[in-house]
Amino acid sequence: MTQLLGAVPMAMSRIVWGALLLALLHPAKSASALDLHCSLASIKIEARPGQYITRTFRVGLPAYEKPAHIRAHAEDYWISEDGRQSFYREPGGPDAPKRSCATWVKVNPVEAALQPGDDLTIKISVAVPEGTAPGGYWCAFTMDEVPDPLAEQPGTGLRFLASFSTGIFVSVPPVARAAVIAGVEVGPYEVVVRVRNDGNGPIGAQGHVEFAPVDGSRRPIIIVVPREGVFPEPIRTRPLHALLPNAQALPSGRYRVRVVMDVGLDHYVGVEKELDLKRDSAPVPTKK
Repeated sequence: MTQLLGAVPMAMSRIVWGALLLALLHPAKSASALDLHCSLASIKIEARPGQYITRTFRVGLPAYEKPAHIRAHAEDYWISEDGRQSFYREPGGPDAPKRSCATWVKVNPVEAALQPGDDLTIKISVAVPEGTAPGGYWCAFTMDEVPDPLAEQPGTGLRFLASFSTGIFVSVPPVARAAVIAGVEVGPYEVVVRVRNDGNGPIGAQGHVEFAPVDGSRRPIIIVVPREGVFPEPIRTRPLHALLPNAQALPSGRYRVRVVMDVGLDHYVGVEKELDLKRDSAPVPTKK
């Protein structure tokens, strides 16, 4: 399995496994995924129009692995309305976010062969065009494992190729960050906090939801809302999901619900309301 080292701010990273060949006429050979070592921390840059900035990204192939061939490139990136699906496209497409910076990015080398024990440094260059409006811009930096046709063995089998991405965020001053909580939905198994980005750049949102019984019969229960990215377009509002504890820890009843979110400002944003939580007749949730 691919080993990914490092934090991934704003949930901008992905791992995709694709089957290359499927055994049809012969028994399948053993299949395994490439084990790459790299840091997937987002690349953050502050630059003004006309500036040219470079950063580096390192990836290593352990000594016990077989040789591998990789390809690196920048992609447009955005998130679906329900916040559960990420989209990656070639730079400059008609459906790309207006604040995508993928067309500003050049990588070197674009392709490289890695031998066991190798470390590769990829240079990422970002050229901010003249006349760029202030605000935050973003794209995805993606590395794909590609098959080496000279290394293919005869017969059919199963081959898994690794692909992963991390975010490139470019801030062109001044960046105005603003956000509000657009809604809170409490179901029998989860709470959904809808955060709307009213600024001109991406933000990271995280926080907690407190359930305090109105009658004071129990101590408040605090649910953590994991950090997610909220973008200013093409969809400004993103639902953040947090699972509720079991019904014994948080039973049905009337609660004062307080939501507090940290969106990277000099103050928290929050809302509070009373509601009836009903969990006894809740359907069994299905995994997505």
